[in-house]
Amino acid sequence: EGMEQHRQVVQQLSTVQGDQFDQQFLSSTIDQHAEVIKDLSRAPMQIQDKETKDLINDLLPQLLDPHPQSGRLERFVSPKTLEAAAY
Repeated sequence: EGMEQHRQVVQQLSTVQGDQFDQQFLSSTIDQHAEVIKDLSRAPMQIQDKETKDLINDLLPQLLDPHPQSGRLERFVSPKTLEAAAY
């Protein structure tokens, strides 16, 4: 399912450009980020290996940080696009 969803996103992005591309790309990236967080949030209950659990538990707070590198996107994308793509 993940690869098919990725193909659909790539296909959709190949039909747009400019601000519309930026907006759809960011929206897709935000959606995928949310999926990773959801999957990793469930993973520790299913994983037996302590090192793997610890790694996930260390990684989750970083993924949940809404502004990990605040200001970086603003250098590359218009504020209008960022606002439209925000969740």
